[in-house]
Amino acid sequence: MARPTRGIIDVFDWVDGLRGIIPHVGWPRVPQGAPLAVAGWAIDPTSPIPPRAVAIVLDRERTYPAEAFLDRSDVQSELGPQTPDNIGFRALIRIDGLPPGGHELRAYALGADDAWYEAAYQPFWVYASAWPELGIGAGRVRFSIDATIDAPVRAPRGASVGIVPFGHFAVVTGWAIDLARNTAPAGVCAVDQHGSCWSAPCDLPRPDVQAVTGARTDRLGFELHVPSDELGRGHHELSVYAFDANGRRFGSAEEVEVQVAAEMRPFPGFARPTADEVSAAAMIVGGRRPIVLEPSRVVECERGEALQIEGWAVAEGSGRPAPAALVFLELRVPGVQMPPLRYQPVSGFRRQLTTRDIPKPPRADAWFSYRLDTSDLAPRTYALRVVVVAANRWSYACGELGSIRIVPSS
Repeated sequence: MARPTRGIIDVFDWVDGLRGIIPHVGWPRVPQGAPLAVAGWAIDPTSPIPPRAVAIVLDRERTYPAEAFLDRSDVQSELGPQTPDNIGFRALIRIDGLPPGGHELRAYALGADDAWYEAAYQPFWVYASAWPELGIGAGRVRFSIDATIDAPVRAPRGASVGIVPFGHFAVVTGWAIDLARNTAPAGVCAVDQHGSCWSAPCDLPRPDVQAVTGARTDRLGFELHVPSDELGRGHHELSVYAFDANGRRFGSAEEVEVQVAAEMRPFPGFARPTADEVSAAAMIVGGRRPIVLEPSRVVECERGEALQIEGWAVAEGSGRPAPAALVFLELRVPGVQMPPLRYQPVSGFRRQLTTRDIPKPPRADAWFSYRLDTSDLAPRTYALRVVVVAANRWSYACGELGSIRIVPSS
């Protein structure tokens, strides 16, 4: 039988969660006992009126009435003028006593024929939260850190491993096994040099690790989110521990280094160019040997190739290096009157490994890093410049880095 209703649950969160900040990976993961806040919309294409009622069913057993007839003019603008008014719904779902593991929510709408039809589906995962203590428990654990990556607040993740702009999240990923039980520990925690602690459960699927270790489950992975604004600008060392269900930490730890760079903000629209000098040096890395960028040098690459640009830049308007509020890379087409293409690298951090290919910066925290994807660039020659925005965001200065010639891919 055809189902006349359709819809979606487009808001899923839990009370006291960080709504919209930490992106869900796979199934949404909910702390045990935290009430769920869900919302969405549902329509009956056979009727000019919204569904008369909406119900949320948890695990095909518990039924909760939802508040219906809510305004969703945003959906109306997408679906067309024939869409009824007030098609939204929302509900607060209590999950007291719900055991850890996989669960589901299904939204049912009451159709014009007085029958209930499924309109939306949302799976989620419940984990048992445990907070690590300072004490060390018995037992041994084996775990590995895969990477420390940048998770922006409301944007796709960055690609600079170990370097996180201020205001983003440093996401430590990996897996762990309690060797005594041959299963995952309750979770992992990261402790910084000041004693601040952040924790996360070990509940992400890692069938690759299970295949190698023979663990009893594949739920061995973790993603540990550390807010960079709580760490502060500069270099940090985190000790990552695993802990058991009682919150007792295992003795061994893995050390993770995090560089918190400058805050990333949009280019100031009313900033004016100045004649201030910019000292800069940069290179393209990733090949057998870095290609040093120079104002008179033209670097050729095929369209679609990714160029990893590393370097440093400082403005010297007052005769001494000054900290920059923002750093951008800029591509211009010589002789063509068109706005420049601007790209924002991660900037304002210290480079741990020195290089002999380019000179050292006058400020240790003047480094920037950006991976330039040339897929959307037309085949032609572009002038590459570095733009340093002043700390007050009222002005900016430019420095020449050379040219990039994009040729059609072979």
